Amino acid sequence: MSLNISSENSTGLTPFLSTYAYVVIGVLMTGASIVGIGLNGLFVYVFWRQTSLKTPTNYFILALSLLDFIMSLFGLPMVAISCFGKHWVFGAKGCVYYGFIMTFVGLSIITILATISFDRYIVIVKTHLKSMISQRVAVSMIIVCLLYGLAWAIAPLVGWSEYVLEGVSISCSVNWTSDTLNDASFSVAMLILCLLVPVGVILFCYGNIFYKVRRSGHNQTLSDSDRGSKMDRDVAKTILWMILAFIVSWSPYALLSMTAVIGGASTISPGLSVCPTILAKISVVWNPLIYSYRNREIRRSMLEFLPFLHCWLNLPCVRLQGQGQIRPDMYRNDTTGMVALPSTSTEGTQTTGKRLPKQGIQLEDECTELNKKAASMKTGNNPTSRLKVKADMFTVRN
Repeated sequence: MSLNISSENSTGLTPFLSTYAYVVIGVLMTGASIVGIGLNGLFVYVFWRQTSLKTPTNYFILALSLLDFIMSLFGLPMVAISCFGKHWVFGAKGCVYYGFIMTFVGLSIITILATISFDRYIVIVKTHLKSMISQRVAVSMIIVCLLYGLAWAIAPLVGWSEYVLEGVSISCSVNWTSDTLNDASFSVAMLILCLLVPVGVILFCYGNIFYKVRRSGHNQTLSDSDRGSKMDRDVAKTILWMILAFIVSWSPYALLSMTAVIGGASTISPGLSVCPTILAKISVVWNPLIYSYRNREIRRSMLEFLPFLHCWLNLPCVRLQGQGQIRPDMYRNDTTGMVALPSTSTEGTQTTGKRLPKQGIQLEDECTELNKKAASMKTGNNPTSRLKVKADMFTVRN
């Protein structure tokens, strides 16, 4: 889909793009805002209702969700409204407000992602220091990250650079394109200290994590503590997916900003900045999607409090086919999936399709136990026992 430039005026009063292009961007921003508010708000609600989720790592995830929620609620709607108005409609004060919110949220998020990487580095690589990552320490680190992002967001308010319209005049940011010493020094300092340094920390931490996991994989005499660290490695993989999603979303915008700092305003046309800006703003939906999909405890908690999500979050642990026919090739000892409810209730009556969350959780545990029994009997010589275990398993969907 191409977005055609229709004007070269930078006052914000004459449209840069066609009406169709503004409507498309406005719809995308509206959708991202609604989905971001819903998903991140849901995660925050489940987190506070479920005590078992309040681990140090999940506190970092909660902070990310809160920041994405703030961006979705207070930032993206302003862009959407401006798109439908074909120019920035909130005036100079609104521009400063928007630029402050987006700068604070964006810099806080990447700093927290670097901090989570360091947390995984301590837990997996420096295991003797694992006990130092407590809830209090996690909360303290989050506060430091937020204060760091806040300090950089306040700087343009006190005279070091400024918040101005960017691109096609539907959003605001720091003045990347100015060649004055005041603006350029701020832009260079922020790119180094708020982008390159956090990314460097992430690369260092995950480089060491990858080396440790690879070395442990070649060790045939793993200790119990090494075997027990699989969950920590799974969490590290989830965090890595979230980091990659953030980097993919924000890298084009960062490269665009670096190009503007180095080459000045003449190197960046307004139309060229549209796609990187949109990609950066829709990043608010990735974190809750990734974490809720990969984290079993989150899925279980969501099912417990919001059972209507059963069809979306429920994953099969065993699949059968036909009238009681078992397909051995579909069997897998998967303890990370979710279990379906049986076709009949405990009273032997046919279910209506409505699921109670506690039943789903109980049946998930039962399915996991059955998988373990089936695996233990796989090499046994008792066909009757193996048949009994297979008969106890049921399908998720016909």
